[in-house]
Amino acid sequence: MRFLLPLLSVVCVFAQVKAPEPPLSLDVLKEGLSDPALAEVPGLTKEVLARGIDFDLNQELGAILTAAAEGHRAPADVAALIAAALDNCQKCYARFLTPLTQEDLLTLLKRSHDRDLLLQEVRARGVKNLDISEANANVLRAAGANEQLVSFLIPDDKVKISPLIGYKTFELKHAEDYDTSATEGWLKVTAQVPANSTSEFVFKHNTLFTRAVTGGEPNTLAAYFNKPAPRNLSIDLLQFGANLEGGESTADEEKRGGLSRLVKGKAKEKGKEAPPIEVAYLGADDTGRNSFQIRVANKQSTPQELSFTLRWMVLTTPKTVTATKPTPAPATK
Repeated sequence: MRFLLPLLSVVCVFAQVKAPEPPLSLDVLKEGLSDPALAEVPGLTKEVLARGIDFDLNQELGAILTAAAEGHRAPADVAALIAAALDNCQKCYARFLTPLTQEDLLTLLKRSHDRDLLLQEVRARGVKNLDISEANANVLRAAGANEQLVSFLIPDDKVKISPLIGYKTFELKHAEDYDTSATEGWLKVTAQVPANSTSEFVFKHNTLFTRAVTGGEPNTLAAYFNKPAPRNLSIDLLQFGANLEGGESTADEEKRGGLSRLVKGKAKEKGKEAPPIEVAYLGADDTGRNSFQIRVANKQSTPQELSFTLRWMVLTTPKTVTATKPTPAPATK
């Protein structure tokens, strides 16, 4: 019995809770507004605040104003009612939260509205079917978007890179520790390199390209990176190098500013010649994107599965660089 009493108390409490009333319909609101004998506008406003409305205010605003005019309602009371209805209009919320189109965004930018408020709206709603490209970022800038908005909509590390003429594009995946703010960048590639061949890899921004310099085409088996390649960065502010598993660092790497602690590979096995690797830092293209060019030579008479790691670090002060003729960036398609 003592267990039954608490249960009965709970049942009684729930029985006393009033079931929620349905949202106010358009017909009820129009009827109340048009006939002062049925309701006062403040009373209708109170009902709207308590129950909400079940229609889209944006589509029915004219009908509400017509009903209020028929009832000779005070404009201030009607304004308060409309404000309450707008704040409690679920169908209005759904419309406001639908993603923008790029055309919508460009229209908002042309109006020169508060850019902070526009950024808040874009963050809340998003922009559907947005082309993540350098060209589209420039379209937004030309329309008046600031860099904060452009960076939010088109993150630089996700910008698509145009294919390079004469190169194949291979899948390049994010590493587990992918971080665009990392102080040191790296690229790790494993590839099947044909016998008696030299293969070239170009790492540009977030894309990996490859071609055969001599011999057969290489086949990339796996490629990972932890951050995009540098952009608009001169070579005197960059320290970099690459090492090949089972290989040794080359003199070319040391001349070009290689990281000595990173480029030294394993010692050659007795009787075998270690496959060499060379790395160069290419000049920026018309979008300001620099590239790394890595060449790997397989001097064996059989195909080899080789792995190499490229590492780079941005310096705070320029270093002295041996004068060499700059290597141009590969052409894009």
